[in-house]
Amino acid sequence: TSANPIPDFAPLYKDDPSGPKIVDFSINLVPTRGSSLESAIHTLLLHEPPQFLSINQTLNEAYKKPAVVSIETNKGFYEEEDARFKLGMWTAAWQNRVAAFRPREKLVCTPLPGLIVFGHEWWLYWVVDQDTAVDIIQFPISIGCTRTVTGCYRSLAVIRYLLGVWTPEAFLPWLREKVLGLNKEEE
Repeated sequence: TSANPIPDFAPLYKDDPSGPKIVDFSINLVPTRGSSLESAIHTLLLHEPPQFLSINQTLNEAYKKPAVVSIETNKGFYEEEDARFKLGMWTAAWQNRVAAFRPREKLVCTPLPGLIVFGHEWWLYWVVDQDTAVDIIQFPISIGCTRTVTGCYRSLAVIRYLLGVWTPEAFLPWLREKVLGLNKEEE
């Protein structure tokens, strides 16, 4: 909760730049040491000014590790609007950051998964870049809970799917081609 977005990329919250909204956690992709992905991220960041030296919307220790899934936690369902707002603002800041790498192109971000935890219930949302806004689409049922062993396994299965299937099949190809400018031969 201490990794604030880079002010230049954070959408204004009620026209107040001092209060950017952040999520509680993120799951980040750690490039394999010596891989073309690690090299491309390093090369991309070489040309960035120090205040923007991150592949993400924040300058924390994950600055070379692309954010894949954002997680917002809340005590109860009564905070749903605030949780969705934080997830949307945080993801919009990430989308603004990534778009800044390709200022001459119309870069539309791939839909990104976000998890919101209300008490014990885990919910999956997809944050969709609509150019000037983001749509937040909720998966129709809870993906799991922490009240039961079965619920924990369901949540874990969804996270594993997002990281083991969605990330390599959807997120990584988009990141490599659209953000890092790598072609198929360089993968």
